[in-house]
Amino acid sequence: MNFLEPYQYTYYRIYDWNRRMWGDRDIPEYNAMLGMSMLVYANFLGGFWALYLISGIDYVLRLTKLQAVLIAAAIVIANYFLFLFHDNYKVIVRHFHDEPKILRSKRLIWIWLYVIASIVIPIIVSIASRVRMVN
Repeated sequence: MNFLEPYQYTYYRIYDWNRRMWGDRDIPEYNAMLGMSMLVYANFLGGFWALYLISGIDYVLRLTKLQAVLIAAAIVIANYFLFLFHDNYKVIVRHFHDEPKILRSKRLIWIWLYVIASIVIPIIVSIASRVRMVN
């Protein structure tokens, strides 16, 4: 297992779900890439808020709009090259397509934990940091 495999598997699950729900017309390979980019950006912001709680320096508010957009663009571009360039997603889909059902169940639990944590943790840390700003 390479170190990117969990990341690629998360991409595959988003891709597979999108494809089953709306078919190929909805370009699931791009939707999955954008979904992964949003998760990474949420992790990035959560990390900045956590740094604020630790250090007291508000890195998020110090970012200009341009810097925030450039960070998001860098994440999307990196994911483009990881998943879509030269149809890399097809290799990922072939790799995970025939996984055993028991393994899929275990992996899906981890995927759901990651997705939920990627959404909930930044919200909690953001609220906690705002409470710190007020006090």
